[in-house]
Amino acid sequence: RPFLELDLALGANTLSVILLFFGVANVLGTFIAGALLGNHFRSTMILVHLAFTAAALALLLSQGHAGIALAVFWGFAFGFTPVGWSTWIARTLSDKAELAGGLTVAATQFAIGLAAAVGGFTYDNLGINGIFLAAAGISVMAALLIAVCFSLFARDTGHKA
Repeated sequence: RPFLELDLALGANTLSVILLFFGVANVLGTFIAGALLGNHFRSTMILVHLAFTAAALALLLSQGHAGIALAVFWGFAFGFTPVGWSTWIARTLSDKAELAGGLTVAATQFAIGLAAAVGGFTYDNLGINGIFLAAAGISVMAALLIAVCFSLFARDTGHKA
């Protein structure tokens, strides 16, 4: 929101419409994620995080309509995240559903709090460019972590990751 409101100087009405498009794109991403993750789980999760990286870096240079389109794309790509997380948990901890559900809620709440704290600190000290650079860095680390975890999981359990 600060990028759209302050850097692109969007008014309240335009900002509301853009955030509506962000939400619609997110729902669309959620539906498409279900189709792609079923057959191409590992590659889809890695590519989505690399797409986050590219979008964050492109947002550093964007202006006007390009920034708006990238923000809406971010909503679309983010639709893959909860579907991917839930699918991963279901595949790896299917015999421990109660434990997995509790851990998922705890991890999600912790991540929201940590992201708010780190994001606020980053924005206060480095501005919106710091947010985009941090997002790119975190997305690259996530893609690498996904690749490593899936390699370990497939090797240790004999399952296809």
